[in-house]
Amino acid sequence: MTARVLVVDDMIANVKLLEVRLTSEYFDVTTAMSGAEALRACEASAFDIILLDDKLADGSTSVENVPALRPLLKGAPLCIVSKDIDAEHLRDTAILDVYDIVDKFNLRTRLKQGMFG
Repeated sequence: MTARVLVVDDMIANVKLLEVRLTSEYFDVTTAMSGAEALRACEASAFDIILLDDKLADGSTSVENVPALRPLLKGAPLCIVSKDIDAEHLRDTAILDVYDIVDKFNLRTRLKQGMFG
C-alpha cells in the first residue's frame, strides 16, 4: 500500500529533497508551496501524513496553518518541520496538537531512520 504524503514548503530545494527521498513504491508525494495550496490539496485529497514547514513565504506559520488544516486532515498525522524548533510555539507537540516537530537540519537523518514507518 502506498502512503500519500503532503509536503508543504516554500523552498524548492526542500521540496525536491523530500520528493527524491520519499517518492517510491511506498510513498506518493504531493507538494504545496503555501498554506492556501495546502488547504486546496487537503480539500481535494486525503493524505496519510502531512509535512508542514513552520514558516512559509506567504507570511503564515504553523500557528495559523495547523488549525486551518486540522478539519481537513481526516485523522492524518501532521508533522512540523522547522529550522527553529526552540521557538516557544514549537516547544511541545501538544501545543499545536501535532504528531512531531522535526528540526529541518535533521530531516535527512530522520528520513533515513524511517521517520514514516
